[in-house]
Amino acid sequence: TPTAISNIIAPQNQRKEVTTVVVNEDDMVTSSIGKNLKSIVRVSETDVNGYVSFYGLGVVMTKDGIIATSKKDIAMDSIYSAKFSDGAEYKLVPVGLSVNTSSVFFKVNLPMKTTYIFSPAQTASADLQLGQTIIGIGGDVSNAVAVGRVVSLNMKDQTVGTTTTKYVSAIETDTSFKNILDGSPFFNLSGDLVGLKLSQTENGVFSPISSVSRELNLVNR
Repeated sequence: TPTAISNIIAPQNQRKEVTTVVVNEDDMVTSSIGKNLKSIVRVSETDVNGYVSFYGLGVVMTKDGIIATSKKDIAMDSIYSAKFSDGAEYKLVPVGLSVNTSSVFFKVNLPMKTTYIFSPAQTASADLQLGQTIIGIGGDVSNAVAVGRVVSLNMKDQTVGTTTTKYVSAIETDTSFKNILDGSPFFNLSGDLVGLKLSQTENGVFSPISSVSRELNLVNR
């Protein structure tokens, strides 16, 4: 008995289409900024006479409301507060000073029965490289953006026991510092926090976030 052969039509070979999505640097810059708007705050100081002054920019570092900014003279009789991107404003309590990095850490003091979801910035896990693009956020009233590249890495020696290693102590950039203020954060194109402009650094230079994070780990919360 002859074997029955089904009428099968073999599919024709189809050419696989590959779509290439080109992501340009402008898109990455705007994405990085948008990712971090909720983590940027503006810190103000109210003195005993009721005079309010701008203290500096800051960035939320932890989910429980720890904010890092540039260290200035902390007056025990002054009131400090942080204004968030959504307009919320809360009082701050200084919880730690860093001698090594000239940074200060505040903790948000939420009123009773008040809850707030903090959006901490994600810190970079690797050091910056020469030529890498970085984005600075400044402005005392509203956000002002400065984009540039890393032009120099200032290295220092660190000795632990008998071992000496080098670490990045400061990062020099060609970014315009016109609107960059004390406490201004810097991000990479992935939206990771890479550094802060602290008071001891001159224009064009900011401190790596790795140094600030080490000091934060020592803060007694």
